[in-house]
Amino acid sequence: VDNTSPRAEITRPENNQIVSGKLEVIGSAQDDYFQYYLVEGAVGLNPSSRDWETIAAENPKAVTDSDLCRLDTTEQADGIYSLRLIVKDQVNRVSSVQRVIIIDNQPPKVELKSPVENQKVTKIVDIIGTASDANLKEYRISIMAEEQQKEDDWKPIESGEESKTEVLLAKWNTLQVIDGPYRIRLVAVDKSGQPSIETTRRVTVDN
Repeated sequence: VDNTSPRAEITRPENNQIVSGKLEVIGSAQDDYFQYYLVEGAVGLNPSSRDWETIAAENPKAVTDSDLCRLDTTEQADGIYSLRLIVKDQVNRVSSVQRVIIIDNQPPKVELKSPVENQKVTKIVDIIGTASDANLKEYRISIMAEEQQKEDDWKPIESGEESKTEVLLAKWNTLQVIDGPYRIRLVAVDKSGQPSIETTRRVTVDN
């Protein structure tokens, strides 16, 4: 006698998680009379029955808090995507669970418009540019004297969490540094876990 439904559980990704690249789907597919599990995917928030496509075919091996399958999100368009785990036991009881993910393989857009490369700057400098992404986590503006080389030598002057396009990103008070050549760096990070994107600009402080 088997009156217990199979265990179907997805623990990662979390619901509505923003993802990119190759995604590990972690969870559990178990039953005392286990038959198989499979994983399906479909575009959108509420796919119809005909929209689901197989990501991982019927697997006769039970899984406990481990890999269910891997999904290459670069093969899908950016946007909302649904995952479904189906578990079936030997008396044909079926359990299922769904997760919604947001695929974002588009890196942030970063651009420094002003000051221009090799410009001489003085006093208060308006740093104008773009730090934009559909799922932006953060952008950071920092400066470093040109003779310095270490990552720790970058000095932050501004940061933000909202996308901005060709507008004021920061004001830099060059009176607080000695005259000479400097690098301005703009870094943007999105919520999908992709590597950060950056751009730099060389200027000369002359007060």
